[in-house]
Amino acid sequence: MEREALIERETCRGQRCGWILDTYVQHFSGNSPGALVNAVNHTVPASETSTPRGSRSAVRYAALPGFQTALDTELISVTSTLVTHVQKITDTLSKDISCCLMLDCDDDIRPGLEEHFRNELTARTGRVFRLLAGKGLAGFDAWLDQRWDTPGILAGVTFSLPAQPDEGDADAITLVVLSNRRVAGYPDAVCLHRPEKGKEARLVKTLNRALLWAATAPEALKNGLVYRSGPFRRKWMEYGL
Repeated sequence: MEREALIERETCRGQRCGWILDTYVQHFSGNSPGALVNAVNHTVPASETSTPRGSRSAVRYAALPGFQTALDTELISVTSTLVTHVQKITDTLSKDISCCLMLDCDDDIRPGLEEHFRNELTARTGRVFRLLAGKGLAGFDAWLDQRWDTPGILAGVTFSLPAQPDEGDADAITLVVLSNRRVAGYPDAVCLHRPEKGKEARLVKTLNRALLWAATAPEALKNGLVYRSGPFRRKWMEYGL
C-alpha cells in the first residue's frame, strides 16, 4: 500500500508541466515562423564565411553579423525586444505571480548581460525576477519541482553567440515564457511536459516514460522533441511531449 502511494506521488510529480505563453527566436535566417521553418527544412543550413569576435580567422557558420561588430549595442537592442515580449505577458497577470529567469549565455558576455537583463525586466515589468541556476531542459525540469506549489512564470532566455564558433555552428537568441498554471488569457497555449532523459540503447523505455509523464496513450502521440547536447558530442537524448 505504501509502495503504491509512493508510486502515485512520483507519477503525479512526473506529470507536472508548463504552458508556453510566448516564444521568440533570432537567427541568421530571420525571426519569423516561416523563415525558421524554411531554414529547418533545408538539408544544408544557411551560412557564410565570417570572422567571429574572438578570432582573427574566418569561419563558415550562420552568424548574426551585428553582434561581431557592435556587440554591446546589439545586446541592449535585443534585450529590449525580449523584455517587451515578457512585459506583454506580465501586464495581464496578477501582481503576486512568482517570476523566474533562466539565462543561458556565453561566459564572456554573462556579467554585463545578466545585470542589464534583470534590471531591464524589473524596470519594465515592475516585478523582481529570481535568477535560476539551471539551463535548458534541466533547468525547466528543476523549475517544475522547485516552484510548483506557487503559481508563476519562467522566462527562459538563451544567447548563443560563441566568441570562437566551430565550423557549421550558428548564432541564435531565443526566448520562451512558460507558466506552471493554465492562464485564462492564453486558452490555446501549448503544454510542455516534463522531459525524460535517456540513452539511445534504451529508447523504448525512455519513450514509454515520457508518455507516462505526459499522461498520453501511444496512439494519441502527435509531436515530440528530440534534444541532443551539442552536435552529436554526447550520446543522450531528452524527449518532451
